[in-house]
This record gives sequence, structure tokens and C-alpha cells, in this order.
Amino acid sequence: MKFSTFLPLLCLATATSARGDLLVVRSDQAGLPESIGRETWAVIDRSCDSLLEAQTPDGFWASREPGMPDTIPATALGERGYPDAALLQTLEMLAGEATRPWDAARIRQTAYALLGAARTGAEPPRALIERLARARLDTLSAADCALALLALDAFGADTAALWDRLAERPVLPDPTLSSVAAAALARQARAAARARTTAPGPDVLAHVRWLAQRLSLGFTGLVPPPDPACPLTPENAFLISVLASSLPRHLLANPDNRLFPYDWRNHLANRLISLQQCDDEGRYYWEGEHTRAQNTTLAILTLRILSQAF
Repeated sequence: MKFSTFLPLLCLATATSARGDLLVVRSDQAGLPESIGRETWAVIDRSCDSLLEAQTPDGFWASREPGMPDTIPATALGERGYPDAALLQTLEMLAGEATRPWDAARIRQTAYALLGAARTGAEPPRALIERLARARLDTLSAADCALALLALDAFGADTAALWDRLAERPVLPDPTLSSVAAAALARQARAAARARTTAPGPDVLAHVRWLAQRLSLGFTGLVPPPDPACPLTPENAFLISVLASSLPRHLLANPDNRLFPYDWRNHLANRLISLQQCDDEGRYYWEGEHTRAQNTTLAILTLRILSQAF
């Protein structure tokens, strides 16, 4: 049985395709209040419009890599049953390069494309899934590696050994929200593969407490301010939202556990939305560890998770 069967955040649903497994990040925790829910969808819509406005004539986006278009924003576009044309074009292009050597940029593009395919129900070539499973994920950051493994899990790939390798990565001298969240996901995966349990172990909960202390999610004045040395970004917001979605509701309901609050979606959505910016051309975007297009893509994906419509 594949690891994705056990990971709580990857709820398997019956699909009309032969694949049968859909990546749906849902949980029984508190959802967004109606007001912030409406604002979240408005932000998603205008951010997707900004990505579409930035498309180049070839249907992709400008890239820092010479000779390589940026395809990552296609991940955020489209809806269930209606994958965006750019995503379908990306899957076809990457499948044509499956037999060639891949660098970190190509691995990253493929991971995002498969995540987009899982989200919208597109059917990627099996060769593309198999190629990503053979890629050197150790060349990626912990955050990108975790994202790639989530994408592979969505299509039933055998990722237990890969998650285990991520869990064994040395702790950074100066850990970040992204690296700690990725490590927590990896340790959760390792426990699921070895012990066949979805309950977070003490090591996972210790990572969550570290994250919760620095994020300090809650209403202003009732919680300490967040740690300025660990700012929220679209990348770590995505990983944290995936991790938090996997936690049992009863753990969050007990404040003595010092985990994320039961209404963490509300606070994380507010915090992430407040970080959105607008340029002189009226396009909305987020800053972060990556390009504006990739940061914006991750922010949109996070807001979709928070609205429980990933």
C-alpha cells in the first residue's frame, strides 16, 4: 500500500479517471469565517488574473533560466475538471524531455506541473511521474523536495524511501520555517510508512511547536508578535498549511499542546493576504524566496488550501 494512503492531508477520493486518486487537502478543522472566506476567493481570482496577464506569447512566463520558459504559474490556474491550457502544454513539453538529463530547475517545474495536474484532475503521462521519482531530489531545497514528494504521492508513486532521506537531512544551523515544516512532513511520512499510523509522533509535534511559537498565529494583542527572524512567505505558508491540515482536531483544540490554534486557517489567511503587493501595472504578487511568479503561485495554492478548495 502506498504512503499516500496514510498521509492525512492527501484524502483519496473516487475519480472518474482510471487513476482514482485525487489530491484534496481537506480536514475536519475549523474553516474560514464567511468574511475572510469571501476575501480569500477575491484575492485568488485577482491573483490568477495577474498571472494570466503576465503570460508571454508562447503561453508560458518569462524565466531567469536562459532558453527555458517558466511554467510554474500554470499550477495555480484552472479548476477541478478544467485544467488550464498552459498546464496541459507544460505536461506535454516536460514529457518530451523525460529521457534527457534534468537539472534542479526542470525537476522543480515537473513537481509543480504534477501538483497542478493532481489539483485539476489532468492526466499526466506516466513516464513523467516515473521520471520525477528517479530524479535527484537531494539537489533541491528541503521545501522543494517536500513539494515534489507531495506531487508524487498524489499519483501513487512509492515515495517512502525518498521521504525517509528527507527526514534524515542534517538540521540547518539556522533553521527556517520552510526547512522545519518540510522536516515535519518528512518525519510524519516516515512514521506512516514504518508504523502505519497517521498520528503525529513526538518529533513531529516538536517541529509544530517550534513553528507555532515563531508564527504566533492569533488575534493581535492576545498572542506575542511573530518572530521577525522567521518571516512568513508563500513557500513556508504552503508547507505549514499542508502540515497543519494533517493534524487531528483534538490536538489543536487543547491550548496546552502549544500547537497551532484551532482557527489557524483564519489567521494564516489574513497574514498571507496582508503580504500581497501591487505593482505599477496593477498586477498583484507576493515577494519571497523565489521569483514573483513562483511566490504568487505558492500563495494562491496556499489560499486554496486554506479555503479547503485545493
